[in-house]
Amino acid sequence: MEAGVGKSMSARHFSSWDFINEDIIKHVPYRVDIKDLYTIVYVPEMVNSPKSVKDDLHTIMSAFNTLKGKSLYKEVPFNVRFENFVEMIIIDEAD
Repeated sequence: MEAGVGKSMSARHFSSWDFINEDIIKHVPYRVDIKDLYTIVYVPEMVNSPKSVKDDLHTIMSAFNTLKGKSLYKEVPFNVRFENFVEMIIIDEAD
């Protein structure tokens, strides 16, 4: 696809990623209602290894799942702590 047509912006808007990512960084689970969101956006570094991509995705998914669990439950049940709520990963081109 062509550069500059808004793919990255569309992905971030679709997933509400700008808000979710900020909440993940600040560890604030209630700024955005993510009960109906299941998508994360990942932008890899320009130079990376498969292991670094895997580790980055694991970190982002874990943070998203924790945030989602906190938004769904007042007290997160033990069995939910390991649940994967991510249904889609959008991998954007490296910056």
